[in-house]
Amino acid sequence: MNICGFDHTKNEYVINLFERLTKVVGTLVQYGNIKEGCKDISKSSFTLYLKKQLNGNSTKCYDSVSSFKSLRDVHYTTDSARLWLYQCCDELGNFQTSEYIPLDFWLDMCLDAFGNKFSNCYIDRSVKDTDQNFEDMENRDSFRRVFLTQPELDAWTSTKVRKHKRTYFLKGATHCEDLQASSENDKPSIKALKRDIDIEVQKLQHKAH
Repeated sequence: MNICGFDHTKNEYVINLFERLTKVVGTLVQYGNIKEGCKDISKSSFTLYLKKQLNGNSTKCYDSVSSFKSLRDVHYTTDSARLWLYQCCDELGNFQTSEYIPLDFWLDMCLDAFGNKFSNCYIDRSVKDTDQNFEDMENRDSFRRVFLTQPELDAWTSTKVRKHKRTYFLKGATHCEDLQASSENDKPSIKALKRDIDIEVQKLQHKAH
């Protein structure tokens, strides 16, 4: 793998590497590119595929520590990793865990990236507040102008709000496909649902005025 900056004696380094590797596979599933990924892997090897995804075509070693540093960087960047982590730490608590990536890894990362305010108690309270904000959506006036989309093949489906009368289920759609601009390559079902969403948005805009 040609990894540099890696200290196998430090547990957080080992877990972080596992997290980076699982994210490569997770991205394939999340965006529906499993077949293309399998083709690339079959042409070479899984190790070479992981190396390419982590480090592109660079001949330099993969710096397994850089992701820790970037999460502490408060300067503007197009990388959404820090933004997503903040949302997980401050609102969602939607941490991906496994046998090798425990919850404590993420809780420690919240603390390390955003400061002492993000204690376990703070995160727990923030997640409960978020859940409470979305309770009983059907009967609250504040949600009269809210509609939700639910891509059928989105890996995050189980975490989404389901019981809402204005929920659009996008058959055959993957993660965030409902947020992308309409394209000639869209499946007929996706095109139809995007039109429905456009109409719904126009209705809400009309009511607002």
